[in-house]
Amino acid sequence: AWRDRYPSLHLHDPVWYNHMPYLPFPETWPVLCPRDKIADWMEFYARALDLNVQTQSRVMAVHKQDERTWEVRVQITDVDRVVRTKTLRAKHVVFATGNSSHPRTPKIPGVFGGVQLHSSQYRGGRTFGDKRVVVVGSNNSGFDIVQDLWEQGAKSVTMIQRSPSLVVSTESVLKHGLGPLYRQDAPLHHEEADLVATATPYKMLIPRWIQVSNQMKETDSKLHQGLLEAGYCLDFGPDGTGLFAKSATEGGGFYINMGCAELLIRGDVDIKFATVSRFQNDTVVIKDNYTKKEENIQADVVIYATGFDTMDQWVSELCGQNVANKVGRTWGLGLGKRPKDPGPWEGELRNMWKPTTVDGLWFHGGNLAQSRHYSRFLALQLAARYIELCTPVYGVPKPTEPSNLV
Repeated sequence: AWRDRYPSLHLHDPVWYNHMPYLPFPETWPVLCPRDKIADWMEFYARALDLNVQTQSRVMAVHKQDERTWEVRVQITDVDRVVRTKTLRAKHVVFATGNSSHPRTPKIPGVFGGVQLHSSQYRGGRTFGDKRVVVVGSNNSGFDIVQDLWEQGAKSVTMIQRSPSLVVSTESVLKHGLGPLYRQDAPLHHEEADLVATATPYKMLIPRWIQVSNQMKETDSKLHQGLLEAGYCLDFGPDGTGLFAKSATEGGGFYINMGCAELLIRGDVDIKFATVSRFQNDTVVIKDNYTKKEENIQADVVIYATGFDTMDQWVSELCGQNVANKVGRTWGLGLGKRPKDPGPWEGELRNMWKPTTVDGLWFHGGNLAQSRHYSRFLALQLAARYIELCTPVYGVPKPTEPSNLV
C-alpha cells in the first residue's frame, strides 16, 4: 500500500518515535522517513520475523459461525491472476485497518469538464505539470499534494480550506511534543519512553496538552502569523488542547509542516477559506466562509484531500450493521467538544486494544508508535484467552451511538 501512494509521501513523525517492535530502524535513517524506505522496511520486516502475511487479498465478510467462532471469507488473487476464495475460522478477529476505511469524496452539484480524483488515487504531480489544479482539503495529505504539484511545475495550485485546521512546525513537535522522550540522544530507550508517555490517564493529560500547545504556539508564532495573513484559518483544538488532543479525539485535523506552509505564506500557492458550491465546465465555484461571496476558479484538475470514512465503516460493511451498532464508535475519548468525538467521556480511546461489546472482536490502529506499544497488550490479552487464563474485564463500555453516524 505504501508504494501505491504519491512519491513525495513521508512520515511526519520523527524516526525515533516510529520504531517497530523487535527491529528498530537503522541509526543512519533520516529523521522523516520517505515512502519507499518504509515500504522496503515492511517487506523486510515480514520476512525477517517470519510473519504469515497474505497479500493481494480482500476480506469479503466477517460473521459469527457460532458463539465462539468467527468465519472470515477472503478473496485472494494469485500471481497468475486467478481469483479464489478462502474461508478462515478463528475465535478472535482483530480489525487492524488503521483509523480509516473508504475514501470520502464530497458530492458537488454541476458538471466538471476536467479530471477529478481522491488523494488516495494521486500518484504524483508529474502528469499535471501544465495544469491548473484545485486541491480540496487542508490537512497532511492536502499540504503534501499541494507541495508536490508546485514542485512538479503545475500551472497554478489552489488549496480550498473548508474548515479551520492546525499547522505546526516540525521544530515545535520535536522541541515540545515528542523531543523530551523521542530524540537521537534521548535518555530512555523508546520502549521505556512508551511507558512514560502512556502512563498518565487522559483526564490528567488535558492540562499538559494545553501547556504543550501554548509552547508550540510561541515557537510557531511567526509561522502562524504568516498563515493567517495568507488567509489560512487556524484551529488549536478543543479548549486549546492542540495537536495531541486533535489526534486523540478526531484522528486528524492538522498538518506538521514539511515546507508547504511557506508556499502559502509567499503566495506561490493560493489558499481559499471556502466551500465548493458547484461546478460549471472548467470552473470551480466557491463560497467564501467569511463574506459568503462566490468566486470562480478556473481548473483542469480537482483533487479531493478530504479524508476517509472511519474504521467503523469496515465493521458495518463486513460484519453487518447490527454488529457495528453494538460495537459503536472506535477512536476518540468522548470529550464532547467536537462532532467527531461526542460524549460521554470514556477516559480511554474507544474500543481500541481492549475487549468490546462483541466477544472476540478487537480493534488495533493509530500511528506507528501507538501500534508498537499497544500491540503488545492486545497480544497478551489474546494469548491469555488462548491458554484459558482467567482475565477479568473491568467494565466494557456501552457503545456511544450507532457507528453509521459519522
